Amino acid sequence: MVDQSVFDKYLKERFEPEVKWYDTKSMHNQKWAKIYQVAIIILSVTTPVFAASEFKWLTLISSVALSIAVGVLKYCKFEELWQSYRTTCETLKKEKILFDSKISPYDKCDDPMKMFITRVESMISKENTSWCQLIAKKEKKEDKG
Repeated sequence: MVDQSVFDKYLKERFEPEVKWYDTKSMHNQKWAKIYQVAIIILSVTTPVFAASEFKWLTLISSVALSIAVGVLKYCKFEELWQSYRTTCETLKKEKILFDSKISPYDKCDDPMKMFITRVESMISKENTSWCQLIAKKEKKEDKG
């Protein structure tokens, strides 16, 4: 059986910081994903306009900026990380609600605190594994390029 003081310490020192970290990282990646996506849209629209104008150098600058924005967005994987971190954050929050409300699987469990810790650590581990796979996939593409 997990002692209440140990559980409270786990919540304060592990669970809550993890939820905050995933929330913060999700918002950070969302912000950058949207910035780059809007930049790509704007550059995609303005490049042909510049090409039709007498300022050909603007076409070159816009085309280069568009290529850079697309490359950075793809390389940094802001959208994928945003979705992954948000999913993990919301899953952790949901788990706490299930625990607090004594809803299945906690309603008929002999040691709900132990189950909570085990389930939360499993979720965190799963997200870490997904992140490692995402990074490995990115590095594999770099090696081929």
